[in-house]
Amino acid sequence: MTQKSIIFSIIIPFKFWSSNLTECLQKMRALTLKEFELILLTDEEMAIPEKFLDLPVILNPTGQINPAAKRDLGAKKAKGEFLAFIDDDAYPRYDWLNVAQRTFKEQQEKGALGDPAVTPKTDPFGPVYREQYF
Repeated sequence: MTQKSIIFSIIIPFKFWSSNLTECLQKMRALTLKEFELILLTDEEMAIPEKFLDLPVILNPTGQINPAAKRDLGAKKAKGEFLAFIDDDAYPRYDWLNVAQRTFKEQQEKGALGDPAVTPKTDPFGPVYREQYF
């Protein structure tokens, strides 16, 4: 059996496990492009909850450093062709990685992409975004 290649390294910095992170990881299962790894960067050593052991998760405790420093550490550990950054309280659309991959192939001069995040329903900006874009 051949191992599938990793196209995207999805990097998620966070301090501690939260319900937002749980929902974020649940949304990762719906991604239509499956060739990714999840690099989770947390303050403390912890076990990955059993319900997420099916996901390609790499858990990296970093100590108490800021999110930017965590992203840098995640980028150094990444095996993917592309880096994808998302916060633990944001959720990807099912086609997030497909759109990025297609854009990078069609517009090779692009080095980075960004868009508004889909945030939790408790976020005051979430409903406005969902009404405008979905």
